[in-house]
Amino acid sequence: MTITDMIISAILKKGVLYEARNVNTDVEIPMLLDNKENNIKVNIKCEHMTLKVEKE
Repeated sequence: MTITDMIISAILKKGVLYEARNVNTDVEIPMLLDNKENNIKVNIKCEHMTLKVEKE
């Protein structure tokens, strides 16, 4: 299941529960600072990950 699938599923349902092992991924977060676009790069490494997205 990709992140996009999880977001769409969370919108359509109450929420999503996703579990993974040995996760190593990079996420870039766009940020606007003083009218200049900067990206923050976050590297996520974990042995066991549980991601829960709930819709209120």
